Amino acid sequence: ARSTGVDPARLRTATLYAPKLAGPGDAGRFGVVLAFKAPFDRGKELASLKVAAEGLNPLLKWEAASDGLFVGTAGLDAAPRPRPADAAGPLSAALAEAARGHVAAVGVNLAALPAALRGDAPPADVTPFRALFRADTLSATLDWDADAALAVRVTAPTPAAATEAAAALRKLLTLAADEAATEAKVVGRDAADDPDAKPLAAVLGAVRDAATAASVTADGRDARLAFKLRGDLPFAGAYTASTLRVVTGGSVALVQNNLKQIALAMHNYHDANGTLPPAAVCSKDGKPLLSWRVTLLPFLEQGGLYKEFKLDEPWDSEANKKLLARMPRVYAVPGRTRAGDADTVFRVFVGRGAAFEYASGSNLPQIADGTTNTLMVVTAADAVPWTKPDEIAYDPDRDVRPELGYVAGGRCHAALCDGSVRTFDRRKPPPAETLHAFITKSGGEVIDFP
Repeated sequence: ARSTGVDPARLRTATLYAPKLAGPGDAGRFGVVLAFKAPFDRGKELASLKVAAEGLNPLLKWEAASDGLFVGTAGLDAAPRPRPADAAGPLSAALAEAARGHVAAVGVNLAALPAALRGDAPPADVTPFRALFRADTLSATLDWDADAALAVRVTAPTPAAATEAAAALRKLLTLAADEAATEAKVVGRDAADDPDAKPLAAVLGAVRDAATAASVTADGRDARLAFKLRGDLPFAGAYTASTLRVVTGGSVALVQNNLKQIALAMHNYHDANGTLPPAAVCSKDGKPLLSWRVTLLPFLEQGGLYKEFKLDEPWDSEANKKLLARMPRVYAVPGRTRAGDADTVFRVFVGRGAAFEYASGSNLPQIADGTTNTLMVVTAADAVPWTKPDEIAYDPDRDVRPELGYVAGGRCHAALCDGSVRTFDRRKPPPAETLHAFITKSGGEVIDFP
């Protein structure tokens, strides 16, 4: 509700519904009914919804019943009409249960699911649970007093089908317990160095225990699950930690995907020219003009942009400077690159035995240390304009670890000359001599770093 511009504290209920889920486009057709606790200014609330939903197209707005508002997608052309109190339907029992004042209630008419899920040959990943999809309805309620209590009811066509549904619910509980146990171990290891992860580890451990202790019964046509979770757990801290892990995980994946694209472009350039690109496009007298990031553009499906550069002019010439704002997304890094930025942290080490020189490129087969042991591109500590030929000058006589940039996930991300991607953890950075060994292409060092 917060994303609609409505304060959740003013709401009595928020009801989300999807009339049908049988086709691929049905999931995008849904509505939300917001019922308020007290009288409200309909015009003011609708105006607030209109402003809040500008970025949520194709959401449309309608007025609903006298005590609330309705927001629906373009696939729904009207607000829901209240049904008579005595009307019967597949979800009548779930609606009656929801009216008793639970924190949350869910009802699903399983007959409205796609036929592929309810048939005799469902997708392999849901086959163990097909008895649930072939039931008539599923309803669930969540209550929160001293503890959190989840109650699930599956109504099947026959008592035998209810027994099969109960068995499927037990499989779900086992899966949930196993997943929570596995994730709790991973988060628990992180918590040794990151205190903020401890609340999440505690909640995951409690979920594992609760799933193991939950009960499943079958009675007539109903299969029921009862799950209770302690209410004194650090849920707020766990929510913050889990949200951060999701965001960080997405950022890590994006950075590494960008690096893999850059490494592939480097290899394609090598295939076409016999060497990696030089660190810069240089003038006839050897002065660096434009970065290797410009040279790679044709191999990143940016040939049109490449042709607009004046390759005999410096990066900040009047003509070339106009192209700064068109930095390809592949050079962006979540958390470091904002919309409209022209700076990047993807840089290379140059000179003194590194894989790059400003005026010439390296031949991969001639990298004596092996492409699996030699750095190609890293996330650097300092960002530079993406077209500027400003790379990291390598000096084997100084500690170059401060040159590494720790971004997504608190890690320095690096593409090696074989095209693979690895990371260095801020908390356990490589020793100085190890980083030197990674940078040099023919130093003869033995690298022993996990």
